[in-house]
Amino acid sequence: MPTVAELVRLLTEAGFQLREHRKRHDLYEDATGRRIMIPRHWKQEMGTGLFHKILRDAGLKP
Repeated sequence: MPTVAELVRLLTEAGFQLREHRKRHDLYEDATGRRIMIPRHWKQEMGTGLFHKILRDAGLKP
């Protein structure tokens, strides 16, 4: 299962930057204004469905 750290690495490579550091989630935004909310549990594994949904929302997966 993928981790949050792997997801953040993929997003930053795609041009997303950290905009807000909240209590339980971080907000990432790209140059076009697309915003993605990521849970802050860096070392924990996340479900594959959630991982792929975030990638789709970010436009990194068809």
